[in-house]
Amino acid sequence: MVEREESWVGAGFPSRGSEIFDRERWIVWRDVFLILLLLLQSVPGETGARRHPERIVSLAPNVTEILFALGVGDRVVGVTEYCDEPREARKIPRIGGFTNPNLEVILSRRPDLVIAVPNGGNRQTVALLTRMGVRVLVVHVRRIEEVLEAITTIGTAVGRGEAAHALVREIGAGLDRISAKVSGRKRRKTAVVYGKNPLYLAGPGTFADELITLGGGTNIARDAERDFPTFNFEAFLLRAPEVIIDAAMPSTTEPPADPIAFWRKWPMLPAVAGERVCIPPDDAPMIPGPRLVHALEIFARCIHPEAFSPSEGTTR
Repeated sequence: MVEREESWVGAGFPSRGSEIFDRERWIVWRDVFLILLLLLQSVPGETGARRHPERIVSLAPNVTEILFALGVGDRVVGVTEYCDEPREARKIPRIGGFTNPNLEVILSRRPDLVIAVPNGGNRQTVALLTRMGVRVLVVHVRRIEEVLEAITTIGTAVGRGEAAHALVREIGAGLDRISAKVSGRKRRKTAVVYGKNPLYLAGPGTFADELITLGGGTNIARDAERDFPTFNFEAFLLRAPEVIIDAAMPSTTEPPADPIAFWRKWPMLPAVAGERVCIPPDDAPMIPGPRLVHALEIFARCIHPEAFSPSEGTTR
């Protein structure tokens, strides 16, 4: 995986023709001018060989987790509002959301490296940072293989290449260990639900789809045309999931008295009848990052609880 410093550079700007810009375009140019001034004042130029970055801004929760797992959390000076793991990350200044990072706040942190995961919302910000000469590293983390590649790429970029390779080996061994526990068992039809109105599932080619397979299940949405398809309830019933992993975000901050109350209304579902509706204990199954082994163990325990002894604790 290589640094993608030109992949999102196509943000358009108005030309300097004789046409009079309207107020909105004038404001855009004014803001760009101010940001350029701020950048010139706050970001030191590099001379000679590129040094390892000391002021890193992370634009994604999984990137933040990777940086801490590599032992460079003390160099992280900006994270998104959703970067809550590990707990130390919660003390770091916020630079906006995952899909709407704030360009001016990012620049105010004087980063010498910004690491992003591409999404439709942050494209323009990443393009502007690249145009301004800020070092930007873009990594892809949709699948397990990409997560492992991202760990290696980030490790190399921050001068922790050996630690990155060691972490990748550790994760690989952990994934093998968990998948071996469920190997040879009957695959159970599994649904990973991210939303309930409408039903919003993990589809083919996603991180969760891979976890289902490695955990001894079969994704009921594996033949969907989209990676995160919606299902009406009739279609969901016809797929008859034997395991439901309910990863939907709660509507309130208070935990519900009965986390599976929604599903109890549908006793005809095999997963409900067989008491195989699981609520993940944390967000690891939703964030493809260094907690891969823990995420897989959550899935495997939901799909094949009989493969694990009660005394075994989950891997963090």
